[in-house]
Amino acid sequence: VEPLSSYLNYLGTEDMKADLFRGKLQQLGSGMTFSCDENRFSINITGFDENFEQTMVLVSQFLKTVKPDKKQIKNIRDAVRIRDKLRRRILII
Repeated sequence: VEPLSSYLNYLGTEDMKADLFRGKLQQLGSGMTFSCDENRFSINITGFDENFEQTMVLVSQFLKTVKPDKKQIKNIRDAVRIRDKLRRRILII
């Protein structure tokens, strides 16, 4: 699940690339990140109270229309493989 939370942080929607989506959130003074641990998956939304409704509209749009990105999947997969190799080397030492 950890790689999924990392992956979601780099995605956009069907209508907006990730940079544009993040930029719109930033214009509102807002942000959104994903995280997880052994027991939970979290969507962390930050921002100003006066922009709450606009922020939630963007977050809702993201959740409804998130667009997969094969390049980001490959990047995350490669990072996980490297991490796993390093962990195995540490265990051997």
